[in-house]
Amino acid sequence: MIKNFALALQRTITRHKIVVTSVVAAVLTLTLVLWASAAGLFGASEAEEGALASRTSGLPVSTATRDQPTPSGPAAGPQTPPAPALVAPQPGGRAVTVTDGGELADALADARPGDVITMKDGVYTAKGSSVTIGKQNAAAKFRIGVSGTAEKPIILQGSRQAIIDGKPGGDGTGGDYGLHVFKANHWTISGIRITNQKKGLVLDGSSHNVLDGVMVDTIGQEAVHFRSGSSYNTIMNSFVTKTGYSSPGYGEAIYIGSDGGNWEKLYMGSGSDQSDQSDHNQVLNNTITEFTGEGLDIKEASSFNLVKGNYFDGGTLGTDPEEPGAPLKPQNSADSWVDVKGDNNTITENSGVNVPPLDKNSAAFQTHVHGPDGYNSATNNIFTNNKVLSGSEGYLFWIDPKGKGNVLSCSNVAQSGGPGKGFSNLGGCKETGN
Repeated sequence: MIKNFALALQRTITRHKIVVTSVVAAVLTLTLVLWASAAGLFGASEAEEGALASRTSGLPVSTATRDQPTPSGPAAGPQTPPAPALVAPQPGGRAVTVTDGGELADALADARPGDVITMKDGVYTAKGSSVTIGKQNAAAKFRIGVSGTAEKPIILQGSRQAIIDGKPGGDGTGGDYGLHVFKANHWTISGIRITNQKKGLVLDGSSHNVLDGVMVDTIGQEAVHFRSGSSYNTIMNSFVTKTGYSSPGYGEAIYIGSDGGNWEKLYMGSGSDQSDQSDHNQVLNNTITEFTGEGLDIKEASSFNLVKGNYFDGGTLGTDPEEPGAPLKPQNSADSWVDVKGDNNTITENSGVNVPPLDKNSAAFQTHVHGPDGYNSATNNIFTNNKVLSGSEGYLFWIDPKGKGNVLSCSNVAQSGGPGKGFSNLGGCKETGN
């Protein structure tokens, strides 16, 4: 813009036969350009205006539907969600900075409501410790066992270079959980990376916690698990990838609840109903790739969970990381991005690519009736505004006909063209439930 104004000014001088030396002309041009710029006579270019709005708005760009990032070619993938900015404590809270595994373990054990624990960049590992969950032993490198409050949550934060590593230099074969949240409420875990663990980030009997912008990758089994009645938790804006390295059949990216066969041994209560009712959790705006089990598995008795705005890439479904190049096959029946065995869950505005043809029932989204009677398995779930972008060789939906009342809105979109099997095994959409 300034260059164009200067050229126009020079043409005007020539047109009116104003005789000046080249030096004087240059000085005159520069002076007038600077004066016009200061006076606001130049408009910003569209690019400049967009950059200015981005810098000054102070508001994040909405990712409500997460049709972005759409791959632009066969090798393209989604952008990794960034780690959130670091925050300072609320009044009365302590700022605690840690630099190694020992300091981190001490800080977690000593945490108080309102504290902010900041992990400096580096690799964090520890011998770890064990607790008993029902009848099962759970060993973890690091454990959170104290609670914040609704008014003063405790924050654990760091960049993606603050890494809880179960086996530095390893390949997902660490033997413990990376970070275990055990009977602890009102925490925010933000930005850090957890890698090379048997299980990544596990919540047992823990509620009202937020996992924001974390990265969990290169995991032997499942990456993130809300279990043993863990409810009202949120995982959002996070990157979960490379699961099932040692046990492909248990390589779920995100897992809510427990299989009915495990309820008794995981039960920590005292009543007669031992079901794992991990309810009212939210899975929002995450990027979920390279999983060998489902991208998200919601188990029987888990209800009223919200799954919204996530991006899935099912390209590694049916693979075994220890047998590269082996024929594809369902790993422990996993052949979908999302498998819902619970009831009254809402799955909306999710999108993704790649549904391999692992089974006649392979689909982006599935329901299955499973587990003990009496828990309304695979009933009254709602699916709206979900989309397969490309690479589907299965259905958009496979719905277990034994489960009733599942809404398949006409707002869901199967990929156009290609070898996919179409909308669902039930035919068209079901606005009032199957």
